[in-house]
Amino acid sequence: MKIKIKYFYLFIIATFAVISCEDNNSVFDPDFELTGETPVINSITPSNRYLAGVDSVIINGSFFSSNIEENTVNFGGSPGVILQASENQLIVRPGFNTGDSILVRVSTRGTEFFNDDYYYRLDSAFTNVRGLDNNYRPLSALAIDKDENLHGFINIAGTKAFYQITKSGVISTYSPTTRFGTYTGAQFGPDDGLYLISTASPNSAIFRMPSGGNAQGQQDGVWAFPPFSEKANFVDLAFDNNGYIWVIGNNTNIYRYTYSDKSLQRFPFTANLRTAVVFNNQLFVAGSKDNIETVWKFDISGSSLGAPSEVLRLENNTTSEINGVIRDISFDSDGNLYLAIQNGNNSILKVEPNGRIYPFYRYVLEGSYYSLTWDEEGNMIGGILSGENGSLLLNKIDMFDKTRAPIYGIE
Repeated sequence: MKIKIKYFYLFIIATFAVISCEDNNSVFDPDFELTGETPVINSITPSNRYLAGVDSVIINGSFFSSNIEENTVNFGGSPGVILQASENQLIVRPGFNTGDSILVRVSTRGTEFFNDDYYYRLDSAFTNVRGLDNNYRPLSALAIDKDENLHGFINIAGTKAFYQITKSGVISTYSPTTRFGTYTGAQFGPDDGLYLISTASPNSAIFRMPSGGNAQGQQDGVWAFPPFSEKANFVDLAFDNNGYIWVIGNNTNIYRYTYSDKSLQRFPFTANLRTAVVFNNQLFVAGSKDNIETVWKFDISGSSLGAPSEVLRLENNTTSEINGVIRDISFDSDGNLYLAIQNGNNSILKVEPNGRIYPFYRYVLEGSYYSLTWDEEGNMIGGILSGENGSLLLNKIDMFDKTRAPIYGIE
């Protein structure tokens, strides 16, 4: 159905004419005519759906204007932001309305009609994790098991416990008793045990819950620890595909345990590290050194760890988009790195393999992100610091065409 826009333009012109006639500077043109061709939408890329308010879609068609200012695009009543324009293509950040059949309208200056009806699907970039609402406050890092169930210490309407959340949103108590009330590192191992680190531990150690969780009255046991004399500070851990567990913190070493016999090896590196992940046989760590937020990588070669290579630094000033405190890091299968940011101008930063870094979903994600994990359906699950006693909210972030990198320990 064609909708005339001629009368809208004539109304605007007439309004300006009435105003300007008061000072004898009329802009009214009685011969004004709308002579342009009606814009046509042939297709929108991506073809099936995209995410509301995120990045851009490509509208392919005809009779657009190459002048951005002469086009308007509307998604079900929510305006889009035109980033590039030609006569046959508009690159647009879509509006914020969501739905399976969003009516897309294009108008071009000098035309009488909008395009014929064209419908497109826009999904929300993030939703609550299924089963959770605002009464749920995750209190620590979360881990996903081989069956895609989430596990972590959560405050549910005032009841704090170590829970399991299934893919369908069923919530149950995983461990009725735990050694600590918060954990900064959590990963499932090849034996289906859950390996944990808590900064509340008086002596740094790796703790373990057996498969199925702790029995009633039992606590997660100590799996391994360095000599007490070292006064190590463990914060996070990461499995690799070589049979090792890498452990980091505010130390002068990166620690590596052999999974089969718990033997320990140290690799000198001084920094206040908060997070670690293994991707493509490289160990990535992030934290601060000399008060500068940095990501480093190390090649893993056999039983040795290569020299550190700096991946990126964040700006120390508050005016830059690329700033804040790095709390967690994660990869997709294409090698894109994601940084969970606290107290920055953006919630998550994305780093492409070529080194380009930019805010991820900058117009829709808000808050300070604390933790990142993935499910197999292509959603990144992000924990947000809510400000309520440092507690978290959980978002399921639609990664669209991205899938997770291998999570060693469960894959």
